[in-house]
Amino acid sequence: MPILLFKDIKEDLDQVYEIIIEELKSDQNYLQVNCSYLLQKRGKMIRSALILLAGRISNNSYEYLHQLGAAVEILHMATLVHDDIIDEGDVRRGLKTINQVLGSHLAVLLGDFFYARSLKILTRYSSNSVEIFSNIVSSLVEGEFLQYENSFKLDQNIEDYWKIIEYKTARFFANCCKLGAIAGKSSFKEQEALPQYGAYLGKAFQIRDDLLDFSIDFKKLGKSTYKDVTNGIYTLPILHALKVSREQDQLRTILQKDNVTENDFKNLIEIINNSGSLKYATEEMVKLCQQARNQLEIFPESKEKATLESLTYFNLKREF
Repeated sequence: MPILLFKDIKEDLDQVYEIIIEELKSDQNYLQVNCSYLLQKRGKMIRSALILLAGRISNNSYEYLHQLGAAVEILHMATLVHDDIIDEGDVRRGLKTINQVLGSHLAVLLGDFFYARSLKILTRYSSNSVEIFSNIVSSLVEGEFLQYENSFKLDQNIEDYWKIIEYKTARFFANCCKLGAIAGKSSFKEQEALPQYGAYLGKAFQIRDDLLDFSIDFKKLGKSTYKDVTNGIYTLPILHALKVSREQDQLRTILQKDNVTENDFKNLIEIINNSGSLKYATEEMVKLCQQARNQLEIFPESKEKATLESLTYFNLKREF
């Protein structure tokens, strides 16, 4: 699922993926078969791209960017495997999720294998980055617990939503930019700006994902829709509608159902659309993308800067 705006780093991302394939090799045949199954679709590779672009934007010498990119992508794959187990997801990137193929027990182990291999890369090439990786994983776990704590809560505060996406997405993006900035020997000021860019982009990226969850175009999205709703995960459009919609009672009735049907979901979309909640979430996303671009003002014009800026515009329109 390559992104066209990454055309200038396409060869680099191809190299990153070759490293991923090599690092996930195993002598255990059944494990190797299932790794290969997941590697059929390589995803957007946003996190790897952030490391490459952040590492080069200052035009200094750099090293190990491809290896760092592979490590974060393998880590991301681990989080997706575990997310699908927690959410009982059935489709990811157009394929059956590995928990559907193997069952949850072996899927957990596969996710653990990915975690271990990502750390192995770090200790081989950049041991001082282990702390940053630890922060990423810790934040992801804290975000999952906060999300679980707030699941099915119709009185959940929007502030809790912002905390959740801070932990689960913003810090991951920010730390990818930090890894790249450090590897690229950026100045102290630049090492502050790039993670800020990543944090704003990460929040905007998550809102876009949340908006896509209200899409009924399964083929474009490549994963099942309205899983968040059935798992009691109420994202920004729903939380906003619960505050302002004139159809709150009907919305609450849908959200409290044990089984949300496709017709229920269509009614839910209509309610949050009528309440202006999809528009509200979109406007928040636009603001965040602008804040991300503002962080890049200290950098001179370059292909890397242009791509990072373009990424914020791409996020506003992406359909996968």
